Amino acid sequence: MALPNRPGSAPGSETFPTAAGSDYLMSSVMIAFTFPGQGSQAPGMGKLVYQKSEAARRTFEEASDLTHLDVAKICFDSDADDLAETTYTQPAVLTTSVAIVAAMREKLAEVGRQVRPRLFGGHSLGLFSAAVASEAALREAVGRLGLPAVLKTRRGGYDGKGQIVLRSAE
Repeated sequence: MALPNRPGSAPGSETFPTAAGSDYLMSSVMIAFTFPGQGSQAPGMGKLVYQKSEAARRTFEEASDLTHLDVAKICFDSDADDLAETTYTQPAVLTTSVAIVAAMREKLAEVGRQVRPRLFGGHSLGLFSAAVASEAALREAVGRLGLPAVLKTRRGGYDGKGQIVLRSAE
């Protein structure tokens, strides 16, 4: 049984009211989050979400604490060549991806809504973002970035390519 869309909503975004009066995306609608890998980086990435979201800022701060790098500075102020260095690319892409999810959840919560993806996917480095978005710890993901980054930097031929799909617990 399909419920009518809210006025002005897009097809496929059916919602229903809960007892608390807020709308949640219908559980029958399959939502997936997918995350990019290395190569998707761009100077200035994540800056707008950082400026607009406290949750995003906390994500950047946590990643900086864990990596002992100023991840915000790397993302916002690096040129394309510096940002292409694996040592900087991987924490920058992971942090930006996770910050976007954190900001989205924060902004939805402010209006009494939430989204519960049923699938999380990532290509290569994106698998770490997918793991964190599916409620894994940022600390663990950042900690595991070291080995692929070192291999790629030192061996020159390691491409780190891989894919993963994580299903949510629900």
